[in-house]
Amino acid sequence: MIGTMIAGMISVPLNIRWSAEEMLYAIGHSSMSAIVYDDTFAPMVAAIKERSESLKHFIHVGEKEQPEGTKAYADCLSEPIELELGRDVETECFMSYTGGTTGFPKGVVHTHKSMLASANVVAANGIPYHDRSALMVMPLFHLSGYGLLLARLIQNKPSLIVPMFRPDIVVAAVKAFDVSSFLMAPAMFQMLIHSPEFKSEDFLRVAQIVYGASPISEGLLKLVQEKFPKTELTQVYGMTEAGAGTFLHPQFHSGDLMKMGAAGQAPPRSSSCVLKMMKAMSCRRTPLAKWCSTPLP
Repeated sequence: MIGTMIAGMISVPLNIRWSAEEMLYAIGHSSMSAIVYDDTFAPMVAAIKERSESLKHFIHVGEKEQPEGTKAYADCLSEPIELELGRDVETECFMSYTGGTTGFPKGVVHTHKSMLASANVVAANGIPYHDRSALMVMPLFHLSGYGLLLARLIQNKPSLIVPMFRPDIVVAAVKAFDVSSFLMAPAMFQMLIHSPEFKSEDFLRVAQIVYGASPISEGLLKLVQEKFPKTELTQVYGMTEAGAGTFLHPQFHSGDLMKMGAAGQAPPRSSSCVLKMMKAMSCRRTPLAKWCSTPLP
């Protein structure tokens, strides 16, 4: 993903849970010319190959027999190229599809400048902030995945990337690699806490948990606090189009400052015009204007 951006191309991560029809839509909509995939998706890509008009290059990653008409990822690595690192920061480099409930996914195009600006906001707000590994369980096709990974690179701190979210994988990673933090959506917390593998004592070294990507109920948030009693909680509210917009930091999760249900504070030096834009575009289930450091009319 990052390599394509450095090479001057536009990276388009695809949702691994999409159907072939949804994949075809995004491939055609973005005029995608090359696709990199592993053994798991070989059957789907074979079907897509027969129907896609834009795809010209198929790069296979895996241990199984290389499909006909594809190039092995290892062979690509064996061909050295010279990268031109100087580039216009306004150049488009990333396209993320944000799915809706009423239609096909919508493509959001980012430049080098917007990607770095979004990641810098997250990094500067201490998400994550520990030297020990941050566990990446959110998918890299989602803002909460690629945004957190870029922030971690800016911080020059280690990340631990797992192939997918699954409670047993998360528990094993936390126990084996001394994980300091992770970010999850509310549904993931439900699955993790109620899984047979979960034990609170295995997570005592986890210093920070970030939650976001969808609204969280007060009941679930209290359950998370109960199951992770020694862990700081931070909520991040954002949009695929604009990146992280507000942060509900640990001090606002208990005591006199508790602001349960709020979207959070805007980062330092954020302009009110950006917040107005996000207020107008944001989902009404989590009112951005409920509590922010910058007043909204």
